[in-house]
Amino acid sequence: MDEQSVTEIVCNACRSTQISERYRFDDRSLYRCNQCGLEFIHPIPEHAEQLYGEYYLSIDGVGREVGYDNYFADRELLQREFVRRIELIEQQRPPGSLLEIGCAAGFFLDAALQRGWSTMGIEISEQAARYAREQLGLDVRQGTIEQFELEPESFDAAVLNDTIEHLRDPARAIELIAAALKPGGVLLITTPDTGSAWARLLGRRWVHLKPGEHFHYFSASSLARLLERFGLGLIHSGPLAKGRTLGGILARLNFHRFDNQSRALDWLSKAFNRRVPRRFGVRSGEMIALARKVGG
Repeated sequence: MDEQSVTEIVCNACRSTQISERYRFDDRSLYRCNQCGLEFIHPIPEHAEQLYGEYYLSIDGVGREVGYDNYFADRELLQREFVRRIELIEQQRPPGSLLEIGCAAGFFLDAALQRGWSTMGIEISEQAARYAREQLGLDVRQGTIEQFELEPESFDAAVLNDTIEHLRDPARAIELIAAALKPGGVLLITTPDTGSAWARLLGRRWVHLKPGEHFHYFSASSLARLLERFGLGLIHSGPLAKGRTLGGILARLNFHRFDNQSRALDWLSKAFNRRVPRRFGVRSGEMIALARKVGG
């Protein structure tokens, strides 16, 4: 891409036009803002929202290039992790009203509900939203946050679990979330961290660099810049470990790097799952962040 067209690209976090190209892919590139450090894909696929259809939360992940590899089977594991995140929120805010954007099948909302929170979710996948409503009895609306008029200052907490990296316009989402939070309300975010050792070491081979579905890549500092624009102050950020079995790690490697075509990795992952079911906390370069709305 020539220099003239690069200068026309605007950083979503800080609005700078000082942009440089890092990696080029088939029909798009990864750029970095020279002011705040946000990294992002440009251009974003025109029909990116179609990624989140019936197959995004499939049972086995076979034959897909995007999405979760085994979402429903991991419900128990996910909810244990979600309880720890809810506890982090509760260190800052007692149970009240909670909004989750990109709530998938509602496992986080279900865990929060059991701890005394009143919950609402917004989820783009019709399949996932329907599951949350019909199977878990949750208040989950299908669509994007831009499609709903949220009552100003009505939520004590909001959550973006592995969601902000998928958004076409993270700044608009944060603006709407900030407006919906009560003064002193908190926002929890988990997302890949470009400041992590894994991201720096692996470069374009980093497992979270997925130009077909992850469009914005934050570090703690670039995330803080975005949050500050809308009156949210970062109060905590740190590395995020997720529970994985050895077999699960191999399955994810097969899924993300070999499109589930490696028979050896498939056999090994199933063998390890049978013989070594223990789960380990694995870090792959993700962060968990907590912000508070000023005024509370």
